[in-house]
Amino acid sequence: MNPEIIKLGDFKEGLIIIRMGNNYGFMNENDEIVIEPIYEEVLEFSENLAGFKLNGRWGFIDKNGNRLVEAKYDVVSNFNRGLSRVVLNNKCGLINTNDKVVAKLIYDWIDDFSEGFAIIILNEKYGFIDENGNQLVDPKFDYASSFNNGLAEVKLNGEYGLLDRNGNFYSRT
Repeated sequence: MNPEIIKLGDFKEGLIIIRMGNNYGFMNENDEIVIEPIYEEVLEFSENLAGFKLNGRWGFIDKNGNRLVEAKYDVVSNFNRGLSRVVLNNKCGLINTNDKVVAKLIYDWIDDFSEGFAIIILNEKYGFIDENGNQLVDPKFDYASSFNNGLAEVKLNGEYGLLDRNGNFYSRT
């Protein structure tokens, strides 16, 4: 007897996640299995790619099931604007859709992008990188908020201030 196919979530980019037994794959809107349920976990499609977990590691497949990024990461996020946050050996970085490292896997965390910049955390200090992986400022702040209207609130040596998109710090005092 075949295990029951269970649809999970909603259709994203024309495909829906399915579960069959303990494995996951994808089905199209015509109820045809287009990616066999062979994966331990999957993420929904985003920018024509979906994360998959196989043998405890994550990679990415396209809508035909081709593995474009081999399963080698501990954690991945959906692609957004051509970038995925990936974690390997407890270090975070960014890759593009071709598995090219955009931001080296050296950070403790990389937050979501806001106005073209993402907060980075390294050794409990905050900084910012752009979408090309370039550091706007080194991780030196005790606190940082995401950019909003061209400014980010930051805390440096107990003093709150604002950081502009050029990396200039303006004290509130």
